This record gives sequence, C-alpha cells and structure tokens, in this order.
Amino acid sequence: MKRSISLSCTALAASSLSMGLNAGVIYQDVNLNVSNYNDVILDVNSDGLNDLRFDHNYSSYYSSGYRYSSSRSYGDLWAYGLNGTQVVLGDALDGGDTIDDTLIFGDVNHMADYNRWYSRSCGSRSCSTSSGSTQTGTWNDGTQTVTGYLGFALSVDVDELLFGWVDITMQATGYSTIHGFGYENVANTGILAGATSSDHTNPTDVPEPSTLALLAFGATGLAAARRRQKKS
Repeated sequence: MKRSISLSCTALAASSLSMGLNAGVIYQDVNLNVSNYNDVILDVNSDGLNDLRFDHNYSSYYSSGYRYSSSRSYGDLWAYGLNGTQVVLGDALDGGDTIDDTLIFGDVNHMADYNRWYSRSCGSRSCSTSSGSTQTGTWNDGTQTVTGYLGFALSVDVDELLFGWVDITMQATGYSTIHGFGYENVANTGILAGATSSDHTNPTDVPEPSTLALLAFGATGLAAARRRQKKS
C-alpha cells in the first residue's frame, strides 16, 4: 500500500535555521524520497493548501513456461499542481534558468515514462530473444540519472502568481529525491532556478523575530486569498 509524505513549512520561527528567508525568496532544504511506496505532497508557502504532488509508480512482471520466458518493467513519475498551482512542462531546468510567465505551464508533468521488456522462446532446434527499453518521460535522458529543477507557479489571487522551483534528482525509472524548493514571495516576479535569495546568493542572516512575525502574517493573508479564490 502506498503512503504519502506531506510537508508544510508552517512554523516559520521554529524552522528559521533550516529555511532561508532573504530578499523576497523563501527556500527550504529537504531530503524527501519519492518511491513506489512514498508519494510526496508539498504545501510550499505554508498556507494550509497543498501545492504540489509527486506520484511514482513502478511495477515488473515475469512469466515462464517450458519453452519461453518473458519480463516487463514499467516506471513512471508525475508532478501534479494542486489547488491552482501549475508546473513547468518539458525537461529539467538548469540552475540559473529563469522561471516566469514566459514558460509553458500545465497541471501535470509526466517526468519519467520508463518501459523495459525481455522475452525468450525456444523451438525444437533454436531459441530467439527480444529485448529493449524506452524512456520517454519529459525528464528522461536514456537510462541516465537526471538532476535539475522543476519550475512551478502558485496562484495566490486573481492575476497573482508566485514562481518557484523544486530541486530533484530522478532515476530513469522515476525513483527520485527532492533536495529542496524555493519561491519568490513577491507576486508576478520571476525567479532563477536554484536561487535562494533575490540577489542569487545563499542567505547568511536569520531574520529578527519581528520580521518572522510579518512573514507569518503574510502567509495567513495568502491563505485567505487562495481560499477566497477557490470558493469563487
């Protein structure tokens, strides 16, 4: 039975040591495995609404008889946008690529689509074999492991989007690790893939409590706006 891992960065003050808050960009370092038994759900901006879901499925089959044997394997990874969030379509973004409204977004990105087969059959005099594999997901690069960024856009109000990224390493079969994510908390402002601050450097300062309080208040306001949008 599959289970889901949900992550919501709710207690900003408590998590300030691991969450970088600087110059309009909020980011979180994580280590989440997306596997056949663990789907991952993210509430990126801690407003009580789930934003992204990573769903992995892998299956394999084997059969044999007196003169034949065959096996097949299937692996898939989907990234879904939830509650108005959309994800960048296409292949992995490189660090430093711009994520904004010039990119193509959609509700789901089929990142891994892996198929492998093998069969062997024998007659009275000889045997024949057939084997092959395909990797046709948007992130697939043959059988290579891929590390890159998935861009996304959170819909926080009418005509207001928050752009962000998720840092992912994906095997050809779809097994993945999410290393972290970040977003620009100024609406309709682009962000560079992998950026942890608006000047594209790693933040070094922890915000004062007053700043954290303001950020928490802002997150509450965004939650209310998104709920109003969902009801309308």
